[in-house]
Amino acid sequence: MRMEKLHIYGYGKLENVEMDLSMLTVLYGENEAGKSTIRSFMKSILFGFPTRGQRRYEPKEGGKYGGAITVQTEKYGRLKIERLPKTAAGEVTVYFEDGKTGGEEILNDILSGMNESLFESVFSFDMHGLQNIHQLGEADIGNYLFSASAVGSDALLQLDKKLEKEMDQRFKPSGRKPEINVSLQEMKKLEEKMKEWQGKIGTYEKQVEQLKENEEKLAFVRAEKESAEKRKQDYEILAALEPLVIEKRAHEKVLENESGQFPVNGMVRYEAIKAKLEPLQLQVDSLHKKIETVQSEMESIQIDEEFLQKESYLEELRMQHMSYENARQEMRDVTGTITNIKEELAELEQQIGATFEKETVLSFDMSLATKELITQAVQKARELETQKAQLDDRFKVAQEQLEEQEENIRQIQKQMLADEERSALVEKEKSFQDAAFIGMGAERMKRKYEEKAGAAMQKKKQWQRVCLLLLLINTGVLFTSLFIDNRLLLFISVIIFVGIVLALVLYKDPSSGLQEELLTLQQSAGGRQSEEAMTVRYQLEKDEEIRKLFERESYKLQQMERAYDKVVSSYEEWERETFRTSEQVNVYKKRYTFPEFYTYAHILPAFERMEKMQQLYRELEKQGTRKSSLYEMISQFEHKLETVIGSTEYSKLHEAQSRMQNEKEKRQTCKQLKEKLAEWQEEYEFMQEQLKQLLVERDSLWHIAESTNEEMFLEAGTLAEKREDAEKQVGRLLPQIDLLEQRLTSLSLAEHYEADGYEEKLKQELTAAQNCLAQEKELTERIAKHRMEIANLEEGSTYGDLMHEWEMKKAQVREQVKKWAAYATAKTVLTKTKQYYHEVHLPRILQKSEEYFVYLTGGRYSKIFSPSEAEPFYCRA
Repeated sequence: MRMEKLHIYGYGKLENVEMDLSMLTVLYGENEAGKSTIRSFMKSILFGFPTRGQRRYEPKEGGKYGGAITVQTEKYGRLKIERLPKTAAGEVTVYFEDGKTGGEEILNDILSGMNESLFESVFSFDMHGLQNIHQLGEADIGNYLFSASAVGSDALLQLDKKLEKEMDQRFKPSGRKPEINVSLQEMKKLEEKMKEWQGKIGTYEKQVEQLKENEEKLAFVRAEKESAEKRKQDYEILAALEPLVIEKRAHEKVLENESGQFPVNGMVRYEAIKAKLEPLQLQVDSLHKKIETVQSEMESIQIDEEFLQKESYLEELRMQHMSYENARQEMRDVTGTITNIKEELAELEQQIGATFEKETVLSFDMSLATKELITQAVQKARELETQKAQLDDRFKVAQEQLEEQEENIRQIQKQMLADEERSALVEKEKSFQDAAFIGMGAERMKRKYEEKAGAAMQKKKQWQRVCLLLLLINTGVLFTSLFIDNRLLLFISVIIFVGIVLALVLYKDPSSGLQEELLTLQQSAGGRQSEEAMTVRYQLEKDEEIRKLFERESYKLQQMERAYDKVVSSYEEWERETFRTSEQVNVYKKRYTFPEFYTYAHILPAFERMEKMQQLYRELEKQGTRKSSLYEMISQFEHKLETVIGSTEYSKLHEAQSRMQNEKEKRQTCKQLKEKLAEWQEEYEFMQEQLKQLLVERDSLWHIAESTNEEMFLEAGTLAEKREDAEKQVGRLLPQIDLLEQRLTSLSLAEHYEADGYEEKLKQELTAAQNCLAQEKELTERIAKHRMEIANLEEGSTYGDLMHEWEMKKAQVREQVKKWAAYATAKTVLTKTKQYYHEVHLPRILQKSEEYFVYLTGGRYSKIFSPSEAEPFYCRA
């Protein structure tokens, strides 16, 4: 594979760089020129971009990262290898000459298994491989050369040093800091501690046995103490149960002696029946009296049913009463409104100055569109009046400016030279110039002057055209501001106009400088212009300036004349608009029959009053219609009133309403009495039924208690209450006895109940518990003493802990030795490999090296020797 071309898209400081490589290419440059960057670029394209932790040479300007290399191969021909940063290492694409593409597998095939390390060892090295050579000794240089001859770099030497360093870090025969040496010293200390433990193991075991025996005794004593305390607690519970058991047995004896039948809750039920029976009887008697009273009241009430049938008509009149009153009031209001409308119509006709028929007013077109047209016509007339005043002002200003400008031009014409006088001065100046040119080579000086004069004249014409264009634009703006009467714009336009004129006047003609240069050249040639020639030149220049000023002022006069003509044209246009507006106003006067003396100022107010009259006539029609409907409604109400009460007098309606209310109240009273009578009768029947039910329940209770009267029933109830109280007491005591009995742990109530008490038993158990407590204290002290002895023997660690630590340390040393053995094996293999290379391959390499070395030293040295691997290279002269 041979590299032919590099194309760097962006890599470090290099961007968009293409480089063609010949058979031998030398890149020369100062520090930071980019040599190392190109080397890193080639390596990155072939093997991938550096990772994030390395120097990636990303473009400094933020451009496209990556590039391509064109190579020539025996297998594929010419290829283009491109790598772009789509992944961390970049994505490679291989382009064939026929347009096909490949990927990483094609690149690996081209490289034939060569990796980045082999590439750097054989084909590429940088300053880092050479910069420390001067620090090496004779033996180091020999080893370095030996390693370079074997693999192309100092990698073999570095590997040998690394293996030696790793072995020394783990073990040295006479070392103290390596990890294996440290572990061996720690194992020696553990061994000494174990020997010390073996001397006191007998005493230790005896103390442990005694400790175990006393702990077992302590456990037994504590169990006995706990049993004694439980028995003591049980006897205390039995002592508390004794009075409860005695009381329970007494109540059970009462239940055995008293017997007989009695209803459940008989007394309570009887008292409840008795409490209901007596008031119920009183209520029944009271209801009977009320029923008789209501029946007599109902018979005394008389109702006029015929009059009550007219209730709906009377109610209708009452409901229409307010409408009737409102209609009468509205009739009065409508009559007044009609009168006011007629008066307002008369007043509006008086304001207009003419009289109109109702139909005529209603036929007029008073739409919004018509009103808008009239408003526009009036507005137009007002604008024309305002425009007339503005035109007068503009005409006066334009006339004054025109007269002033004409006077200014006349003054300028007086200052100008006559044509004959100017021609004579020009001829005289030309003769002076020809005489000057003769003194120094007329042709050359004159040609040079004419060229410069032509260029200056061209520049002058360009400047005049620009100024005239600006002057023309500003003049247009000036007349526009006059036409629209914008004083601010007019003021600004005048200032700009003056500025442009000053620019034209003050413009320095480049030809004057050329003439001065020509005069200088003439003087330098040896000729001295006379005072007369200079006077002529001054007169011509002054006349030229005056003529330019005349041209500008003449142009300005033309502009003012055009402005004056525009004002005159505006007068004519104003007259035409005024005539059209007057004609339109006359049309409106005829359409609405307004008086002839009306001007445009009267039209709109008269139209508005006419519009008001049209509205009033429509309102007058509406009010007349409303008055007719009100009259009809009032007539119908009065006719209905006469039909119901027989009179049209409205005051008798109140009397009829009072009578109707009285009849309705009597009917309502009768209805309420009937409802009350039905309710009381129903209640009377219900109470009779309740009374019968209570008597049946009372007789049932007497029958169960085997009683025939109230006295016998109460006596049986007293006996039943005694039995019930005894049952309640027994029910109360049983839960208490059960609760205390459940708290017994080792004794039972049935087996250990004693009527004489439990004081003796409590004393016995208390004594036993105290004896156990004393024994527990003694055994606790013994155990503490044994533990103290054992702790003294152990001195912080037990024999088992030492054994465990000893085994852990042995395992640790074993692992460390395995690692050291791996490095030692690798060093042995490396040594044998170097020895084989030294004996087999090195002689052939030395033979080739001698040829180069003799050539490089000019024949001063003829042979290179390496007697053994341990000795350095040396050469013979």
